[in-house]
Amino acid sequence: MSDKIKTEYHGYDIHFDEKNEGWFIIIDGKIQYHKSLQSIKNYIDRLNKKDFKRIPVYVFNGGYFRGGREGYAKAEITSIGVDRTVYVVREGNKNAEHCGTAFVRNAKNEELIKRIEEAKEEKDRADRKYEEAKTALERLDLEKVIDKALRS
Repeated sequence: MSDKIKTEYHGYDIHFDEKNEGWFIIIDGKIQYHKSLQSIKNYIDRLNKKDFKRIPVYVFNGGYFRGGREGYAKAEITSIGVDRTVYVVREGNKNAEHCGTAFVRNAKNEELIKRIEEAKEEKDRADRKYEEAKTALERLDLEKVIDKALRS
């Protein structure tokens, strides 16, 4: 094994073995070989994911997806990518997705989310009443008014 070609990735020294034409790292005294540099970086990423402790959070559901219901959902931060991208899995879902904003899952936020959802329901009821009243207004037939005015 040679130390001629070497790089660092997330705190791990990665070495190129010229004889075997592969990349390796040494973890806890054990050598891990891979044929490509990318595959050894993927291996390191998986190691880092195993050490990651999930963080319970709330995420916002926009109304345009998730069944059309706007609101907040329980989720867990499952990993953080090399590029600092945060990934979450929503409660009842298996697929991880990118997350731009997360909220602490605690009693204070739970109460605030409850108040937000109650206010949203109240606003929706008021909007429905507004639309009902607006559509119930008796309209004036302007064509008849015009015809009558022109005949006189």
